[in-house]
Amino acid sequence: MGADLKPGWYFFIECNKCTVKIAVSEAPGPEQEPNPMVRSVTVTCQACGTEDTYPPDQIYRGQYMG
Repeated sequence: MGADLKPGWYFFIECNKCTVKIAVSEAPGPEQEPNPMVRSVTVTCQACGTEDTYPPDQIYRGQYMG
């Protein structure tokens, strides 16, 4: 994951090719928004260079601890 991440909640995807976990954007915590709406996102994996579009069912919220 990126060195510029600070501890907190993020939306993540896993690269469809190499399965590296990628933080897509900051996310509200579950106490702030229990069921946040997400849209499809196109991401280029920094590990393998694969560009792919990820639908909402492949995007999940998780906590980065640092």
